[in-house]
Amino acid sequence: KPDCSYCDQAKQLIEEKGHTYTEVVLGKDVSKQELLEMFPGIKTVPIVVLDGQKIGGYQELTESVNKMLLKG
Repeated sequence: KPDCSYCDQAKQLIEEKGHTYTEVVLGKDVSKQELLEMFPGIKTVPIVVLDGQKIGGYQELTESVNKMLLKG
């Protein structure tokens, strides 16, 4: 979503870790209704998806990254 600080932080974190991502912009690439059909019950953005599995938002992304770092 444009002007979304958590979206920007998620993109930055993914880039810092050397990964690529595909950005889907709410209101441009997908409507709110389409997004709700893909991810029922969501209330916030970003929505981070890895290998077809929803991780969650920015907080869940940072938790996942920290878990991966602990595993080595």
